[in-house]
Formats: sequence, structure tokens, C-alpha cells
Amino acid sequence: MREIISIGIGSFGIMTTDNLIQGVAEEHQLNSDSNEAGSGVIQNSYPEIFFDEFQSGKYMARTLLLDADSTAIDTVRAGPGSSNYGLDNYSCGKTGLGSLFAKGHYGEGGQIVDASMEKVRALLERCDAPQGFMVQYGLGGGAGSGMGSLFISKVVERNPDILMSVQTLFPHRQALQSTLEVYNGVLCSHFNVENATLSLPFQNPQLSRYLKNKLLIPHGGGATFEDYNSVIQQALLTFTSPLRFPSTSHPTLRKITTSIIPFPRLMHMTLAFNGFSSSLWKEYTTLDKSKPYNTFINTLEDNQSNLMDVYTRGKILTTYGSFRGQFLESIDLHRELVKYQNKYPNPKQFCEWIDDKHYIAVVKGQSEQQQQGILLQNSCQITKCYRDMCEDFTIQFRRKAHLHYYTNEGMDEMEFTEAESNMNDLISEYAWGLDNYYMGEDDEEEEEE
Repeated sequence: MREIISIGIGSFGIMTTDNLIQGVAEEHQLNSDSNEAGSGVIQNSYPEIFFDEFQSGKYMARTLLLDADSTAIDTVRAGPGSSNYGLDNYSCGKTGLGSLFAKGHYGEGGQIVDASMEKVRALLERCDAPQGFMVQYGLGGGAGSGMGSLFISKVVERNPDILMSVQTLFPHRQALQSTLEVYNGVLCSHFNVENATLSLPFQNPQLSRYLKNKLLIPHGGGATFEDYNSVIQQALLTFTSPLRFPSTSHPTLRKITTSIIPFPRLMHMTLAFNGFSSSLWKEYTTLDKSKPYNTFINTLEDNQSNLMDVYTRGKILTTYGSFRGQFLESIDLHRELVKYQNKYPNPKQFCEWIDDKHYIAVVKGQSEQQQQGILLQNSCQITKCYRDMCEDFTIQFRRKAHLHYYTNEGMDEMEFTEAESNMNDLISEYAWGLDNYYMGEDDEEEEEE
């Protein structure tokens, strides 16, 4: 059945995974009380991608939630989606990690990850033909960065053929909750580059701008955590919808990655999202049904729809579009993407030596009100995120600021040097698509508060 195992690590990962599972259960009309398929279950849909179906007809999420303490897990247990999980879906410790990568990777967090490997094995054994993992965690926290990087390393080591898709919350220099986030981000990214197959990052400041510019929710006073979570939830639901419903190209995680990732280390995507169906923004936006394709593509190419703070110019290798709507057709969307490609100030911004750059999957929506689309771009524009993080990392590491917190947990300075070197190598590999023509002063002025 090409099953996917979803993993949430740390507070961000647990809440993101829980929202994704709730959304999948709602879209497939699984009853929230008994968690069985309701009378109006969608025909020809595949909830088994994310859920295990038992002989009793009950559906349970194929999920594992990990954290160093029980705070986030207790929230899930008391929430509306608690019936999606069993006792084996949780694994947590008793103390926090103090936002330290070292504690999550080598200390208490390492013990939790080691204990969870048996549960991962059990989840894999219940799969007929697993596609891979979708792992959600934040790069800045101790549990997300330390436990997340250790988890994907151990899973890939034991299952080298498995596909590892990660959805991460990327630290941003304008929204750091702790000065240690820069260290944690670089150390975790060092492991992600070596072990992840596909990376979909998000950033809080860009999510905040999305809420302000697209949903008309102002900064500061109006937006809540539920608003941020809803945007990520709808983006991931749209990303996975061709895997769960009949679609034009019948994609799998393996097909998507082989189509848009020409080099194994260049697997960090920029994600633009355009949604019209969530109750969160129904009152703010409407769709012009006479021009659906222009509406989708023109909105997705707008930098305000991007959920990462990236350069506005840079080489684009490939794109993947996942759309769902009652009247959308893949051939028309592909035609609009080609127009979008040729409309650039410099058409050579798209990689010339890749012939078919666009991979599209379209799912017919269950109602005319459901019109959503995401556009993943494998682009050199994402270098901005890594360059900013490495610059902040180097400033602190040269002075050995806060380094004793990590060395006291058994880490060596050489691990920091290796991580920094690996990130600089990654930036160099992306640099071929960033020259003076693409990076100008307008990149400094692109943010509109």
C-alpha cells in the first residue's frame, strides 16, 4: 500500500504531526469517536498511507511522537485527535533538554531515541511496502535538533534503502528564542545533509508575513499558534494529497524525489503555498473561477507565498507542483508553469541542461470550494537561509561563546568545525547558481513589514 510513517520530535514536530494526522483523518472522513470509516467515506482514497487498519475496522495513525518531557504529548492526549493514537505511539522522558543539541543527541535524548527504535521496527513490520518516513522537528530546540538528527541517522543506518523526508522549522536571525539556536541549527543541518532525502523547511518570520499579506492577520496582536499551525498543516496536506487520492501522475515519495533532486545534497526545497479552502482564511480570499490557472501560478510565484526567507533570484533546477481542485487540469497547469518560466527577467534563471523541469500532480477536489496548490522549487535561492545561519554561527564559534554548555556534555570542538565546514561546502555547491546578476541590493529591500 506504499505506507508512510510519520514521526514528530520535539514540541514543533509533535504539534505539526498531530495537525497533519488530524487533517488526514478529516479528509478521509474517519469518525473521530471510534476512528472508523464513516458512512460518507471517500471512495478510491487511501487513508492506509498514514493509518493502520485493524480487523475490527478501526484506524490508528502510523505515527511516533518523541520528546524529552511530556508537555507536548500531554497536549496531544487531551486534544481532539487523541483517538488517532495508542500507547505505543508515544515515547518521552521526564526532564527537558535546555535547548541543547548535545543533551538531545548524546545525553538524555539519545536514550529516548535508542528506546524508540523497537517501536520504529514494529511500525515498519506492519507495512506491506513502506514508502518512507516523514519526520517533523525544529532545528533550533534541543529535542528537535539533537533527537531529530540522531533519529534519522539511526533509522537510515538500519534501513539504508528507506526514503527520509524531513519537514523542519528553520531558525531565523530575526526570531531567535535562544542564542543556542544557531549552534543547534548548524549541528543538526550537518546530519540532515548526510541522511535526509528530501527537506521541506519553514521559518516563523516568513509564516508571519504570509499571515499578514495573504490572510490579512496583522503581526503581533492577531496571529496565534493555531494560525501558524494551520498554514503548515494545509501545506503538508496539499503536498501529500496526490499520495492519498487518485491523481494525474500517481506520484510516490520516491517519484517526487527522483524527479526534482538531481544531486543528493541539493535536496532543500523552497515551498510556496496557495490555499483557498481552510476555514481560517475563507473570509479573506476568493477564487476567480474564470482564471483558475493564472490565479494559482501568479500567486505561487509571488515571494509572499513562500514559507521560507530566500533570495528573490537564483538558479532554479526543478519544480514540483501539487494541486487539488474541482476544475484543475494538469496540462493547463503545466502550460502556465512554462509561461511562468519564460516570464522571468532572465529565462536562463531556470537550469538549461534539465529538459523536463516541472513535475505536476493534480487531485480533483471533493468540493468546488477546495482549491489549493503548493510549488516546491529546488533552487539556489535557499542558500540565503544557510548563509545567514553560518555567518551567525561563525561569529559565536570564533569567540567560543556558549561552547562550554556543549563540551560539558561530552562534545568536542572538532564536531563544530566539521559541521561548519560541511555547511560551507553546501553553500559552495549552491553558489554556481548565485552570481552578481541574481544577487543585488533588492534582496536586502525585499521584506515589507
